Amino acid sequence: METLLLFLFVPFFGQEITVQNNHDGMLTKGHPVYIPLEKSHLPVFITHRGKVISTRLLNQKELWFKTETNLAGNEKDSRYTLHRGTPKTPSPEKVFPLFEDFSKQSHPFQETGGISILNRKGKLILTDIPEIHTALSPAKLPLKVDAIPNNFCFQIDFEVAMESPGHARYGVEILFQRTESPSKDIEAKIKELISKLNSDSWDEREAATHELIKIGSTANGLVKQALKKKDPEVRWRAGFILKEIQSGSSWPGISAGFELDHPEIKPIALTWRIGPTANRMRYSKKGSIRLHLEIKRDQNGYVTISWNRVKQSLPVKMEGEVEGIYLYGMQDKPESSILTIDNLILRRFLDEEARPTVTLRSGKEK
Repeated sequence: METLLLFLFVPFFGQEITVQNNHDGMLTKGHPVYIPLEKSHLPVFITHRGKVISTRLLNQKELWFKTETNLAGNEKDSRYTLHRGTPKTPSPEKVFPLFEDFSKQSHPFQETGGISILNRKGKLILTDIPEIHTALSPAKLPLKVDAIPNNFCFQIDFEVAMESPGHARYGVEILFQRTESPSKDIEAKIKELISKLNSDSWDEREAATHELIKIGSTANGLVKQALKKKDPEVRWRAGFILKEIQSGSSWPGISAGFELDHPEIKPIALTWRIGPTANRMRYSKKGSIRLHLEIKRDQNGYVTISWNRVKQSLPVKMEGEVEGIYLYGMQDKPESSILTIDNLILRRFLDEEARPTVTLRSGKEK
């Protein structure tokens, strides 16, 4: 649970809500917390110092809201009140940086690479991915969000229908701003080395390959362009270089997803990567595949990945600020599978020791 709760809930309204910072450091304004509710208690709303604040109901049992003030270490704020009913003027502010259940005919992704996406019946469907994309260079859809907190929890629900045999990869990638854009000198060097991948000399091709691997993630963008070259050896070497860079410690990102018809793990392989640490495991499921993915990075930079709220990776520390979040996909046979996504949530996150507590005290409706 994301917020420690110290009360037994009873359906009285006009209740005082207290949020307490249990950490020595400052809890800045805008941190998400929640109180549990039963469906019979709805509708409800919350005020702070008499002003209606934004709430978001999740799973018909968790009423989330943001803290309205900064709280110093061990400080508390008891100026929140729970009311029954619907406010005359709801607050327009967001509780989370991103919440998307696709109930409207829109989506939060920037469409690129010719990927076909449809918003249908409250879910987003990826139906077609161009064949130019490979396992090493899948199609990516950047997530459009105003600001990504550095300590975050990102959640997404996947459902996949397998239409015919075929290898496919789907998932989420989160990149960090750990490497600067290459200087003009480095960029020129990378381009020169890529040109040598087509050299008549095997020794020169090998030397250029290993030199590009040493340069690391700074070379990623230009090397990916070489995947489109006509020469089959250049394409192979570019793919090899990217694979080696991504398997090394310089790769600044998190990747979590799954593969259908994996060549080594069938029928489904859950795969994840946190910086240099990578792993995968078998997932057996008959019929439609439904997966809930949760990626967390706490205030100290430690990242964990969990599947269906049960299976969880060991924590790995990642440095740097978040650059972007991407949905990725690849199919070796067009329309061999159809991906459906739902319930995207991005919010601030603190580990168990630093999380605030929320308590309720019974009172009479004023």
